Amino acid sequence: MLIRKMFRDVWKNKVPFIAVFLMMFAGNFIFSGITGEYNGMSKTFHSYIEETHLADAWVLSDNFQSSDIDQLKKNPSIDDVEKRALLISAPKSVDDKTIDLYVLAGENNISELKILDGKNIQKMSRVSG
Repeated sequence: MLIRKMFRDVWKNKVPFIAVFLMMFAGNFIFSGITGEYNGMSKTFHSYIEETHLADAWVLSDNFQSSDIDQLKKNPSIDDVEKRALLISAPKSVDDKTIDLYVLAGENNISELKILDGKNIQKMSRVSG
């Protein structure tokens, strides 16, 4: 008896019932899509951090000395330290483009490059002169 009454009430109020049903479906669909996208981006980001050993912090200074590097390496909360210089240059042929050139002192163990396509570049030996 109650089931027949329920179906009769739903049939009489089919437009609001369908509207509420569609709103619930759309809300669940959007929530699931955003949650899935967030989880995928988070997993990709964390795998990128692991693959490239992305640095947690950068210290910018014009006159960083080797003693400063040694002092940072002695800090127990710091795993590794690298010294590198950033040279920002611009090609003559293009006005609004810049090229960031990183010059490393030693091995590149922090914030390594991730090669997506092409071949790995051979390391250059020091030129004496």
